[in-house]
Amino acid sequence: MAQNFHIARRQVGVSHVLGLHLRVADQFVRSAKAFQSEVRVHFKGAMADGKSILGLMGLGAECGAMLAVEAEGCDAEDAVDALARVISSPSPQGEDHGQLADHHEGAGTHLSEASAWGDGTSGTECP
Repeated sequence: MAQNFHIARRQVGVSHVLGLHLRVADQFVRSAKAFQSEVRVHFKGAMADGKSILGLMGLGAECGAMLAVEAEGCDAEDAVDALARVISSPSPQGEDHGQLADHHEGAGTHLSEASAWGDGTSGTECP
């Protein structure tokens, strides 16, 4: 019996003041692994497996970077929706920046789902 596969893709801005750092990448990978779909993340011509923390960290995406999140499978739309929320969240759940958040004005700037600029950034300044 053939399965009905879908492809979903969305441009998402990295909103966390520290970019796609270890905690955000870990949350992304954990979320991606909850879906059956294959997940890929594209940034500046590079592609990473969305279920590989090393792959995501290797992208080196900073705050304001635009990532293309792509999923292929039966739950692709749900996967992209959930993963876009992880990337566009200014702070992963339970993360406390302490002095960092106080030091950087605008650390909570929300840059989700903007259209990509040619240089891989959203055009919005991050602290």
